[in-house]
This record gives sequence, C-alpha cells and structure tokens, in this order.
Amino acid sequence: MMIVQNEPTTSSLKSLVLKLGGFHAEMSFVGSIGYLMSGSGLMNIFETVYASTAVSHMLSGKAIARAVRGHFLLDTALTALILSNIYGIPVPKIEVNSEENAEGNLTQTYDTSKVQIHDTCYTEEMSHATDLLDLFLKGDVCLADVNQTSGHNLYAKSAWIYLNQMECLKDKNAEVAALFEAGYHVIRRTDQYWAGISSDLAIEQALMRSIKTTGGLTRGRGMSESQRALWILSMPDCAEINSAMMSFTGTKFYSSDQHKEDGVSRQKRDTKDTMIFASFLEERNPFIEEEGMRNIETGVSATSDVNADRAKDIGLSILKSMEGKCVSDFTFKRKHQAITLQDKPICVYAEPEIATIDPQLLFQRFIVAADSIYEDKSEIFSYELSSQPSSMFDSSGFMRAASKSTLADAIWNLGDCTTEYTDTVYSYVVDGGSLMHKNTVEKWVNIWRNL
Repeated sequence: MMIVQNEPTTSSLKSLVLKLGGFHAEMSFVGSIGYLMSGSGLMNIFETVYASTAVSHMLSGKAIARAVRGHFLLDTALTALILSNIYGIPVPKIEVNSEENAEGNLTQTYDTSKVQIHDTCYTEEMSHATDLLDLFLKGDVCLADVNQTSGHNLYAKSAWIYLNQMECLKDKNAEVAALFEAGYHVIRRTDQYWAGISSDLAIEQALMRSIKTTGGLTRGRGMSESQRALWILSMPDCAEINSAMMSFTGTKFYSSDQHKEDGVSRQKRDTKDTMIFASFLEERNPFIEEEGMRNIETGVSATSDVNADRAKDIGLSILKSMEGKCVSDFTFKRKHQAITLQDKPICVYAEPEIATIDPQLLFQRFIVAADSIYEDKSEIFSYELSSQPSSMFDSSGFMRAASKSTLADAIWNLGDCTTEYTDTVYSYVVDGGSLMHKNTVEKWVNIWRNL
C-alpha cells in the first residue's frame, strides 16, 4: 500500500486496486473474539465438544474451520435458549460431564453482544461464498471495530483503509467496481453456489497445498532458487497434462452440488453438539436479569472496570480518533484496548491505575536491557516472567493442588530427619500417613525419641 501511495501520479501502479485478504482478516477477527472472551467461560463451553488443545487454537483464530463451526453452534444454542424462554418450550437434555468443566473463569453475561459477534461471522462467511460485495464490506466494518479493542492493530488499520478505498472505487475505477459488484471480488473454481472463496484462501488451498503435499517442494525436492523456479514454471504444464489425461480416460474429479456440511451425518453431529451447548448453558443461565457481568460457571461477579462487553463502542471511538490523520503516523494506545475478564486476576495494582503484566513484552524488554547491563543473561531469567508463578497457579488463576508426595520426597532427601536435643521448646507438625509408609517400627522408636 505504501509503495503504491509513494509512486508518482503518472505511474501505472496507481491504477492497482489492493484487496484485503478476507480469510486472514476473518482469522484475526476470530482471534479478537477469543481475546475479548478470554476468561469468560467460552473455553469451558467449547471443551464440552472439542479437545482442550484444539480449543486454544480455536480461540486464537488458527483452527479457523473449527472455530467458525463452534461459534455458529453456540449462537444456535443461545438462540434456542431465548426461544425456549419466550415460548415455554423445554430444551432437550444431554448429560454434560462436569469434570471437564471444573476450571471456573470470570466471564461476562452472555447477552446480545455475543450474538452480534456471531452475526459478523455469518456475514463474512456468506459474503465470500455468495459473491455479495456489500455484505462483505458490512462485515469488514464490524471487523475493524472489534480488532482495535483487542490489540489486532494492523488488521484493524488495514480493514479501515480498505473500506475507505471501496467507498471511492466507483469514482476512481468504475470498471473494477462493476466487476467486484458482479461477484468477481472472490475466486470461484466451480459454479456451485457456495463455492466462492477469498483470494488469500485460494493461495492457501491451491499453491501452499501443492507445495506441502506429495510432489511439492517440501517433500524431498529442496527449496533452492533453481528448484523453486522449476517447480513454479512447470505448474501450468502439469495442469494441462492433468486435464488431457482426464479427457482421454473420460473421468473427471469434481464434487457434487451438495455442500459437504449438508450431509446427514454432519447434521446429526451438529444437532448433538448444539444440544450439548444448550444443556451446558441452561444449567448456568446466562440471561439472568442482573447488573454487571458474572461467571456462568461459578457465579463470581466481575468488577465495574471490565468493559469487554462494550468492545464495539470502544472500537467506534478509536475509529473516530483516526479520522483526518495520516495512516503511517497514527498509533494505537494500549490503554484504549478493552479490559477483559482474564486481565483482572493477573493485574499489578499501581497507583493510581491498574497495569496488566504481559509476559511476552516483559521478556522482550529484559532481552534488550540485558545486552548493556548484564554479562550473564541467565541471571534475569531466574524467576518466572509472570504475575503469578505457573508452578503454583494454573492458567485460570486458581492455586494448584498440593503434591504431598513431592514434599515428602524433598524432606527425606534433606537427611535422616534427626535433631540434636536442646532446651528450646519447639512445636512439631507430623504427617503421620507419610511416616507410616516410609518407616519401619524400629525407626519409629528413634523418631519419637528425637521428637
């Protein structure tokens, strides 16, 4: 973008229309949802259906397919609870394993803000699949709002610039604007209705998949410049040979008009998972009429300074401050980001405001400072870089259960637990169970004599 901007007026690059990668923008948006809902209990809900390792990638936006499906099913479950309350229709019950959801996290009450986020996901998905440009731009507006409040600054800035360019596209390049409105802002490899994908997703599915599968560069061919050039230049010829072979044999590789997620087995699985979400939420009613935000798992109320539920309003205020300023000069401030529920347990109170510790930022600052201050950098990393040591607290902020066996082993490794007789009066605490397992009867006599 900066290259095109700095080109002279007569340059041919000025006629280029830069597109925003919808796939990666959607990944950033889903990651923003995961940030705003961090510590909200959303992880606990997803873990009733998905594995805990997969849930962490879903909330960060990496496992995008699972994340979109999970958010859509959760939206369906929330809508079912609302309709059940309105019309008095009971929600079907499914047993949910409570042990999988033992970790409680502070959370906001699931209200209309969560449904609005899901509506944005629907909008983005439908716009890509059905060629609707106006729907895509509408989704990008909401995407820009939310990304700014979660610290995804570059994606937020890019989305806002892209929206401004699209508004002026009819005046600057009417031909391209007409093509975009006709559905050419996405890529179609087939004529199926739901087959439209964004340009960056096409690169991932076609080029990157070819590189990393059988016959690709990462499968023993090497990545030198000559090998890359040979592989890329031979791709068109390989496509023609593939097409000729299919014509010669009278066979073609294509999928049916039915969407792969519209099958009977997928519908049954989606229905089952939606009912699991609904059963989990019905037992922890998120629509109780009360002020503030609370934990739907434990009922713990959040403090008044948590504003993750007002992320859209915060994003709009940041967008307002961007108007009339140069893109390269505008910087986002951390204090303008939304305060999430996960930020609260890991805060250090410093008058007159609250400062949240970021372990990654702390590590980077230590590395920079160590170059000029410490000869041995290992000295500054002798302690855990967090406000709460992970050896004592879990990720949700709860203290870990004590391991008495580990403590007993450490005590026995110190010596034989004998002591010299003194006139000083001491108080002793004896773990009888541990001593019973560790000592014979003869050794017991010596221990009690010393005590």
